[in-house]
Amino acid sequence: MTGTPRRLMAAALRPAYGLYLHAVFGRVGLPWSVNGEELRIDPAVRRFVPHQNEPALFKYLKSAMRAGEAVLDIGAFLGTYAIMAARWTGPLGRVIAFEPSPASFQMLERHLLMNDLCAPRVEARCAAVGARVGRRPMKQFDLEPYRNQIVADDVAGS
Repeated sequence: MTGTPRRLMAAALRPAYGLYLHAVFGRVGLPWSVNGEELRIDPAVRRFVPHQNEPALFKYLKSAMRAGEAVLDIGAFLGTYAIMAARWTGPLGRVIAFEPSPASFQMLERHLLMNDLCAPRVEARCAAVGARVGRRPMKQFDLEPYRNQIVADDVAGS
């Protein structure tokens, strides 16, 4: 079987495979690897957590973080970097992960629990970080949950 028939079969089986993964790993997290680092993720978001992701940045951060340091993860999305930062800074380190999207924040919190990371080592906050204090509307992109943006002043008043 080649080409289109194989793709059609894969597309037909994908929902059943997703249900299977959720049944087996939904509570404890699916074992996953990002740039060779092991973690657990919710199977429903596996398409958003690539196995190879920004390898140069990942390598730099791993080499630059020291035990006991404090790290701010601004725009934490699903928490991959927050999880790794907590590991790389050790038990005396502290990570504060900011994620403004409520859906992504909820998954970030799940991932922290699945990876046995909680306060005070990692604190998650459902908030955006910016130059000014205040409340602003946020635009979210349904097909790209890793993207969101604060609505500009001139648009907010319209």
